[in-house]
Amino acid sequence: MLFRKPVHKITLEELRNLVKAIIDSFPAAVTGDAHDDEVVLHCPELKGKGVGSSMSREQADLLYRCAQNAEHSIRKINKELGVLRAAFEEAARLPETTEGRRRAFTDVSDEMLAPLALTSEGMPLLVAAEIFKDRASRPVGEKDGFLCSWPELLELCDRAIPTLRGVVGAAAERQMTLREALLPRLDHLFRPPAGMGMLQVDVLHHREFEQLVADLLDRDGYHIVRSGGGAGDQGADVLAMDDLGRYLMVQCKHRRDGQGSVGQDVAQHLWGGAMALHSTTLPIIVTNSRFTGSAKVWAAEGNRVRLIGREELTQWAQEGKTLGEVLKKP
Repeated sequence: MLFRKPVHKITLEELRNLVKAIIDSFPAAVTGDAHDDEVVLHCPELKGKGVGSSMSREQADLLYRCAQNAEHSIRKINKELGVLRAAFEEAARLPETTEGRRRAFTDVSDEMLAPLALTSEGMPLLVAAEIFKDRASRPVGEKDGFLCSWPELLELCDRAIPTLRGVVGAAAERQMTLREALLPRLDHLFRPPAGMGMLQVDVLHHREFEQLVADLLDRDGYHIVRSGGGAGDQGADVLAMDDLGRYLMVQCKHRRDGQGSVGQDVAQHLWGGAMALHSTTLPIIVTNSRFTGSAKVWAAEGNRVRLIGREELTQWAQEGKTLGEVLKKP
């Protein structure tokens, strides 16, 4: 078992720290002669030898050393990729992991953490290099029990050198890709499930309030299409989608210390944007304050807009009820 603690005791923070430590080590993961251009570039000297010619011991040792170091580096990286895969799979199994985040963990594991290969035409490079090394000092034509003839080995060498360069390059590229793609997302992926008391909600910045609402939707299994409002958002600060492909267009109205109210004009603007997107879109306004009487009346006509005020937000963010439970009519 990869982790010492039982599965149910492992925290998202511990998994995040493990993933970060591995990714932080990536720049130094490909080392030695296999990653040294000066050494690898010597390998083409092995090319161009005619049939029946011999290979010097120095050349054979060089190829063997390059292949050996490359295989060592790739095995090390693959071991680390395996630990990363296990960490993401473990995170996906944790009880507190939301459905949306579970999908994200699985996608990362499937799309970015596949092991690297180190072969040429189906033959491991190290095996080919070992044959070269063993045969380098033998007279041409000497029988030694190998299936490949000397000309075939030289031909394999011509194919193996570009592959050797390729796998070393692919290893470095994979490390950089993971570093650039995953590090900025770690805090988001491994953050604790959403939940917050109203006193904390009241002092949030409005952008933090929008993120809280997106996190709550993610916690309840909705797919977040976009988080954060701006020009041309048609009133939507958060756009989400349910498992049936229906949109939820959410307008977030944060009031400092929970004071003030949200009026009918906000509801009308959001409803217009929601209907422009799709007739099945569910418009929702979330605020830590209250709604005016006219806003409640207008929104309730034909269930145009669903309203989540301070009381409902307390149930959703603080008490842990789902969006469906909060919106359900008594």
